[in-house]
Amino acid sequence: MNVEILYEKYGSMVLRRCRRLLRDEDRAMDAMQDVFVRVLQRRDRLKATYPSSLLYRIATNVCLNRIRNQRLDLPGDAVLMHIAGMEDPESRLDESLFSYARLRNAMDRMEAEVQIAILDACASGAITRLKGGRRQKAFMVDASSDMRGYAFLTSSSENEAAQESDRIRGSFFTHYLVSGLRGAADVTGDGKVTLSEAYAFAFRNTLKRTEKTQGGAQHPAYDIKMWKRLRR
Repeated sequence: MNVEILYEKYGSMVLRRCRRLLRDEDRAMDAMQDVFVRVLQRRDRLKATYPSSLLYRIATNVCLNRIRNQRLDLPGDAVLMHIAGMEDPESRLDESLFSYARLRNAMDRMEAEVQIAILDACASGAITRLKGGRRQKAFMVDASSDMRGYAFLTSSSENEAAQESDRIRGSFFTHYLVSGLRGAADVTGDGKVTLSEAYAFAFRNTLKRTEKTQGGAQHPAYDIKMWKRLRR
């Protein structure tokens, strides 16, 4: 693993992640250096198959540990640590974190007729693998109100980073999903946005806007099982 090449190619991405979490330029610069020091120290043990995702997760954990250890006065720290920590399926920041498996099992026990989970996190597509799901193209099933089942929508596949944009000041996937729900995804022009339309819109635009980024193309994924409710 050539750390110098990784630094040149992904350094700016790591810095943006650190800035977003720490909200302080000096702390972000220091955290970025720490990320690559850790990579250098562990370069013989780390796998660089998906370097952008690897660096993104390391940067997240470095920053979250600093928030916790230094007790930085940032709004929503507790929520930030719990949510961002889930981006790494192997992360163990504290005992209260939910693994993807625990989250999936908890939802399976719910009695709601329709369950929809949306995850925007690095490697979030791993949750679709727990029951045989896989990276998919946009699905075209019309999950109307007269349905039962579940749907897991994730911002990335199991080996990809969930990328953010400085221009839109947030995540590509969430930005396009919300835009779609607000009406941009209404391809039929009927004044309604279905789950299929919203996901398809987010999928197409997330992929299009990330194909040429440093992190590489980001492929939203899903695991969906819906069936029509029988009326008596």
